[in-house]
Amino acid sequence: HAHIRLQHETALALLANKTPEKFHAKGLINGALHGFLADWSASSESGQVARRSKIRFLQKVVELSEYNEASDGVDKKRQLIRLWGTRLPSKAQLGDIESWDAILVSRLVLLRRMSISAELADDADATLRATYLALSSLARRRGNYTVADRMLECCRAAGASSGADDEMARSLKMRSVELKLALAKARDASSGEQAAALRHARGLLESEDVPIPDADCSARTLVAHKTFLFLSADVYAGRGVLTGGVDSRGEGGVDSSKRAREKYEEALEVSR
Repeated sequence: HAHIRLQHETALALLANKTPEKFHAKGLINGALHGFLADWSASSESGQVARRSKIRFLQKVVELSEYNEASDGVDKKRQLIRLWGTRLPSKAQLGDIESWDAILVSRLVLLRRMSISAELADDADATLRATYLALSSLARRRGNYTVADRMLECCRAAGASSGADDEMARSLKMRSVELKLALAKARDASSGEQAAALRHARGLLESEDVPIPDADCSARTLVAHKTFLFLSADVYAGRGVLTGGVDSRGEGGVDSSKRAREKYEEALEVSR
């Protein structure tokens, strides 16, 4: 009952933020915070997973409060948007799917609202793209490939980044998320469909628009490129896929085993 009450109060606060009723929203947020503290103290004997979930819920409430406090200034909103762009689940945290899902879906509502402003559109779109990619990864972890695909589509629709290097890093990261999803689909496919699914995943790497960074690109882009290359090697190798009956020669007669070695060596070279 306490959890339902808290969820109800945060939902009302989210709706209240659509109007000038800033103080009303603040009251609802404070009510959610007080409810969290009461719920937390009453569940001191809960397991680690349950307590971590409660902490993630607190993050959702805090973000509503942050948005409410930034609602009267463009600069404050811009700083908040950039902060949220860095506050995304790490690889180690992707296991806490339910909590992060709630946080990011709530955040999307507020980001979309701020992206309407021409002054904030570029910053909001960049953080929206990062959020869509995180949601796609969470959906993939659940095995919900329909939602994972939809989040990737939303990321593509959010438009290009303002800087060439930023756009390169974003494109590489999106490609990596796309490859992980294609490989996961191949792993989960029935034995009769795995070959086709793996060929599709390898086909994504044969596209002519796969980005190749310049030698003077940023460290961020280099990391994104290295990740993409290692994933490319995994896809060509069919890592984790039951490859019985899967031809090692991919699209266009490409020798996948050879390509896997090449991509792995490229990734090691980038790492040096």
